[in-house]
Amino acid sequence: MPLLILLPCYFLTGLTLTAGKFFSAFLCCVLMTWGSFGLGCFLGSCVSDPQIALAFTGPVCLLFLIFGGFFQSNDGSVFTLLNEVSWINKGYSFLMINEF
Repeated sequence: MPLLILLPCYFLTGLTLTAGKFFSAFLCCVLMTWGSFGLGCFLGSCVSDPQIALAFTGPVCLLFLIFGGFFQSNDGSVFTLLNEVSWINKGYSFLMINEF
């Protein structure tokens, strides 16, 4: 699935057209997908009701997005730990390093 999303986006946005950089970006997207899947499995196994698991998943992912360092600076914040364990932040950082 990440290949279907990455393939048109990678070439249409004008990123570096080398095989090594493309496959590194693909590997990073696969690992980010696995991290998201792992969080979903973890939250699903913590509760017994699927409706409660669905109710927890959205806010937890939103916390990682907001406090992951992209929308808010975490200098001296209480939520600095979320920045350190955010697979979204690490994945996007790797994609930036891969391109530049």
